[in-house]
Amino acid sequence: MEIDPADRDHILYGHGGGVWETRDASSATPSWNELNDGIEETAVLGLATPPAPRTP
Repeated sequence: MEIDPADRDHILYGHGGGVWETRDASSATPSWNELNDGIEETAVLGLATPPAPRTP
């Protein structure tokens, strides 16, 4: 969560699925908008390491 120090009603909330924003946080019912354009999620599905060198 990031609160804009110049405008405390402006808050950004990030999570694994994207970012949410409000510009009326002090309202009794703040409205939230998704800011997910251009966000990509990556995940490692497998890892491989080279074999250890053989000693003679």
